Amino acid sequence: MGQLPSLDELAAQVERVDKGLLALKRELAELTTTARDDHALVEVTVDSTGELTEVALNATLVHKVDPKTLAAAMLQATRSAQRETRQTVEQRRSYHLGSPARER
Repeated sequence: MGQLPSLDELAAQVERVDKGLLALKRELAELTTTARDDHALVEVTVDSTGELTEVALNATLVHKVDPKTLAAAMLQATRSAQRETRQTVEQRRSYHLGSPARER
């Protein structure tokens, strides 16, 4: 068995984690992701939790499509923004806090 870390080492580690959590929290509070569907009918923005915060419709094209197509475009854009947001959140979490602990 290896030697246990000293209290000073543990305190320093806790301080690094606390600073990382604070930095991550600040970044996530400002994080938004914007995405469009493949046909540029819809543009959506989501926050760091993936919650939809803004929707914009292409005024030139929107009247040329049926409601089902428009709904599919909204879903595609939203899912794309949410997927990108999850990836960004994980990257930022890893940057600030390190890789996730592996479950045993």
